[in-house]
Amino acid sequence: HMLVFVKPEHQEKLIEIMRHYALEHDGNERGAKETRFEVKTIDPNKGSAVGYIIKYIGKNIDGTGMGLDYESDGQDVTTTVERVTAWARLWGIRQFQFSEHCPVTIYRELRKIRTMPTIEAMQPHWTAASEKGDFHGFINAMTIAPMKLWTEPQPSSRYQDEVIDAIRGIELNGERLETRVHTWVLRKKDGLIVPWTSVNNCTELGVNRQKNKAVYGAYHTQNGFEEFKGKYKEPKNANDNYTNENRLQVEGSSHVQ
Repeated sequence: HMLVFVKPEHQEKLIEIMRHYALEHDGNERGAKETRFEVKTIDPNKGSAVGYIIKYIGKNIDGTGMGLDYESDGQDVTTTVERVTAWARLWGIRQFQFSEHCPVTIYRELRKIRTMPTIEAMQPHWTAASEKGDFHGFINAMTIAPMKLWTEPQPSSRYQDEVIDAIRGIELNGERLETRVHTWVLRKKDGLIVPWTSVNNCTELGVNRQKNKAVYGAYHTQNGFEEFKGKYKEPKNANDNYTNENRLQVEGSSHVQ
């Protein structure tokens, strides 16, 4: 889906160009001309441009408050959005793309810098982005002095023999500001470790997570939870062999939860 604002005198030419590219490959196949490219003009009596596009954004984020998805056999949007998100993450699909405005990547790079840059021409951009979090102010600064990304060729970490343009920082009038000061490399961890999940991500001191590999998961069974009815008490020894989320113990039982 695309939402495009265009001057009235350019509308027909724009539609002609977009239709050409939509039908460029196998445009004569059955149903292509009827279903491959469709144009709808915003009707103020039915709603606004924002109202139209927000539906599709919502169906790609979390679907909160959207009810049923009538384009997917009437299923709840909160169900269908899980499939959309999984598909996008599996194949690395960019779900949203804005065009003809200031690059948000430059804004994000500036927010990595915590102190005022010594390059004077960059200071208004940094003040808006990093100090104030003001994207509107950043746009105004970019209008006066446009920045661009500073990139360098680098071997891809995903595909063999592929070279990518890796971001190093930002550039303005030939002056460069480095924002990527670390290089991260994916490496296989030696040995087994306990998964770091939303359940066991507490970082309380005095608990040795590695000692719990043998017992980790022993309580993650339905039958185990059935036995956890009763009064809970804190373990007497904080250094006992409990994982961070297992600090409560059932009285009279050796099970931990």
